[in-house]
Amino acid sequence: MKSPKKTFIYPLLIFVSGMITKTNATIIQVNNNPGTAADHSSLQAAIDNANDNDTLYVVGSPDLYDGRFSVIRLNKPLTIIGPGYFLGENNGGVANNETAKVFRLIIGEGANNTLVMGLDMNHDGSSFTSIENTKRDGSTGTQGPTNVTIKRNMIQRVYIDAGTNIVVEQNFIDYAVNSGGIRGTIEMRSTASNILIQNNIMVNRRDGASIDGRDDTFSGVTIKNNTLLNEIEDLHGAEIINNIFLNDLGLKNCDNGQVKNNVFTSAVDIVIDGESTGNTASDNVFSVNQSSLFVEDIPALDSEYQLDENSPAKGVGFNGVDAGAYGGPSPYQPSGIPPIPIITELTTTGVGTESEGITIRVKARSNQ
Repeated sequence: MKSPKKTFIYPLLIFVSGMITKTNATIIQVNNNPGTAADHSSLQAAIDNANDNDTLYVVGSPDLYDGRFSVIRLNKPLTIIGPGYFLGENNGGVANNETAKVFRLIIGEGANNTLVMGLDMNHDGSSFTSIENTKRDGSTGTQGPTNVTIKRNMIQRVYIDAGTNIVVEQNFIDYAVNSGGIRGTIEMRSTASNILIQNNIMVNRRDGASIDGRDDTFSGVTIKNNTLLNEIEDLHGAEIINNIFLNDLGLKNCDNGQVKNNVFTSAVDIVIDGESTGNTASDNVFSVNQSSLFVEDIPALDSEYQLDENSPAKGVGFNGVDAGAYGGPSPYQPSGIPPIPIITELTTTGVGTESEGITIRVKARSNQ
């Protein structure tokens, strides 16, 4: 007797990866939900046992991976993909709205050509993600990783202490907890080079800059198409282009930068403070009313930072692109959903036989 038709909604990465892991060792599923079958329940164990260039799919869960205050170290080239964030708030169309929660991720020596995407790394004042020259055992190595991309995550803070060719893009970076000694939502040191920070929404709501260069002069830093609630501070020699600066803030003690095609809610005479020297500024827009910028007057969710159809940030970026996180060739994606399809409906005819088989119908939504 056949069972009734069933309808499900699941992320495709969960449905497919569970099958692929049986035949393809380069795909690894990580799931710490009780009573579920996966290759690993511990993210650190999955990393340690993975081979170079493997892909880890991390399933959403109510619990932090590897426990509260856990430090997860990544010292090999891997791709790590979670389901995203704000899944219920933005009506992401998936049955499991839980995020893949990681307390602290250290990307260290050897993690070249690494991509981290779709994780939730925003948990109390001491949660952060860092790129540095440490080894797997925590000791100091000789160099930081190269070609690291941190993309479409919800993060509290990012430290870039070492490495080269670092990309931080399309993240929702929300530093909402006051913790002593914190200088910026993104902090960088000049021991790192060739850094691209683009299409992020940075909504730190405590003291400290959105981006802090720790009074260093950098080689090859571009800050492009971000939406920032606080200033850029102590950063020298950067290209700062197509950003939206809110709360009447701009640049503080930033020297020798290229500052162009940005939108400021502050007036021109206070955008670059008196401590900053040698900057070249052009084609910026000043004194914009913040309530006219976005689809919501006071945005809360990431999707509410999309530009209003009559926004003064429309088309004012370099080469006519929109300013802010949703502008340019790499626009912010709500909820950080990875660019893989999601199954929105799966129906079956129930239990089949060898002669009749089983009918399965799948509807999926593509994501970019």
